[in-house]
Amino acid sequence: MKVIDVTMPKSKRKKFRQHGSRKAEPEKEGESTSLNRDNTESAEPYQVFPCISARQPYAGFILDGLKTIETRWTPKFKNLENQTVALHIAWKDWEGTEWKDMLAERGMEEDEISQVLENGEKYGRGVIAGIFTVGETWQFEEDSVSKEEKQELEKKAILRPLNEKYLTRIHSPKWLLEPMTCRGQVGVWKVDISENVLPK
Repeated sequence: MKVIDVTMPKSKRKKFRQHGSRKAEPEKEGESTSLNRDNTESAEPYQVFPCISARQPYAGFILDGLKTIETRWTPKFKNLENQTVALHIAWKDWEGTEWKDMLAERGMEEDEISQVLENGEKYGRGVIAGIFTVGETWQFEEDSVSKEEKQELEKKAILRPLNEKYLTRIHSPKWLLEPMTCRGQVGVWKVDISENVLPK
């Protein structure tokens, strides 16, 4: 699988920014990462997306449509409702293992779970792998929902307990046609993605 390298020589960075693109290696949250095929100034059309990073296996679950509620400790998706967001796959794994039991509770056999995990790793780590659309965001309050409603939310998030995290509905996930290497950041930042790798 081809991976597009976006590391840019210092001699090229200033010229690249003058043509309207963002920094190649941003240090601060909210800056944008320019993604190009050949580490040089590119005439390829691109689109700018907000971007968030997720650990495996949840990143793969999102892009495969298994996870339809994202959970965070802060309402970082609140201002992104109805927007398309790029998904970066972090290098580190999610520390919990509750997702294994929850997939099994859905009726998935071990070989099916293994296949899902394998597909989620097809682009590797440290890459922009896909896009999805953000829905509503709200803070989970256990006292305000029934036991059945809580279990349904946990099922969609593939996570428990939900504690008092902020929940965000997500939909329309799509894998990029090719992964694009990019250093992850904390929070939400912006990336420029070539239209040549955007799914139709």
